Amino acid sequence: MMKNTEYIRRHDNVAKIIHQELADTTHTTIGQTPIHCACSEEHLEAVEALIGLGANVNAQDNEGNTPLHVATRMRQIEMVQLLLKAGANTELTDQMGFTPLHLAASHGCKGILDSLIQNGAVLNKQCKNGNTALHLACQNNEVDTVEILINKGVDLNCLNLRMQSPIHIAAEMGHTDICELLLASGANIEQREQSGRTPLYIAARGSFTAIVDMIIKTARLDYPTPENSDLDKEVRELTPARRRWREGSRGGSVCSSNSALTEPIRSVLWKLAYKQLGPEDWKKLALHWAFSYEQIKAIEHQYTEQLCKKDDEVAIAGPSSYKEHGFRMLMIWASGLNSEAPLVKELCEALQAVDKKSVADSIRKQTNLENDAKLNSNKQSCHECLIV
Repeated sequence: MMKNTEYIRRHDNVAKIIHQELADTTHTTIGQTPIHCACSEEHLEAVEALIGLGANVNAQDNEGNTPLHVATRMRQIEMVQLLLKAGANTELTDQMGFTPLHLAASHGCKGILDSLIQNGAVLNKQCKNGNTALHLACQNNEVDTVEILINKGVDLNCLNLRMQSPIHIAAEMGHTDICELLLASGANIEQREQSGRTPLYIAARGSFTAIVDMIIKTARLDYPTPENSDLDKEVRELTPARRRWREGSRGGSVCSSNSALTEPIRSVLWKLAYKQLGPEDWKKLALHWAFSYEQIKAIEHQYTEQLCKKDDEVAIAGPSSYKEHGFRMLMIWASGLNSEAPLVKELCEALQAVDKKSVADSIRKQTNLENDAKLNSNKQSCHECLIV
């Protein structure tokens, strides 16, 4: 007797398949029934005919795969919908503990994912190593799939056997867009995985600076906001600069870009970091603005000059790395202020507080000159209009 797959390949006439072999009486060496084979060969008519004959849509092969698993792996959305209509169980697992939802999420099969969810697939079911569909989508950088799962209400902070949440995995893989989605949706950035590492530490160790900056922005926008805290007491205990930031920073953004900052502001911050601050000055400013020591260390981990010792491939920080570290810190701070905050005024007051009065005076002077030039330019334009 021919193997099941040969029936599917050699006969276009589905009736011949059905007449020559009963739906579930023959199995391949790995335990697959004809309907498994029809799914793997992407033969929709054969699947439909076998279902009509009474094939078991929940039959599992030696590895635990159901026809629904096979159809999902083959990305056959019509076949998946046909099997679901015939009563396929969405919660049966293969030997790895994967449901069809796990497979759809890991492969980015959005249509199949949606069909499975509509048919009652459990969003937060964990496979044998504890990963959910969201973990797998994050691991494989399936951005659209992650967004779908978030919109469907998936648990953002479910932990696998290594105590990793989805954002641990996304940070470890350097998947910036996914980290941005998770952070914007409220992922827990304080959770420590099995070895005690936070997402911030993981991102810093991987030199994923955009992710590091986003996590710090998120932490600062939420700093400190426990629901059961005495807010007035907390604000009173903050330094004046921290209190103003706390009260006025809710308009900030956690996104990976700093496009909301104007070019003149970026120019001021760049000049400050690269031309006016010493190696330790940016850290003093950071502490003044309530950056944590962990956040400062995460920023400082970036290597901006790839210098290596002889016969050593390990990069060491170059003597000018602090300039880029300071610039990143300043950009993070500025992005946390709302659009109405007097940024230059806040900056100059902070500089004075860390014994950088001469730098603050220089920035004030330059800003005043630029404002005066702009005002004179506007007056000149108006005068010319009157002449015309």
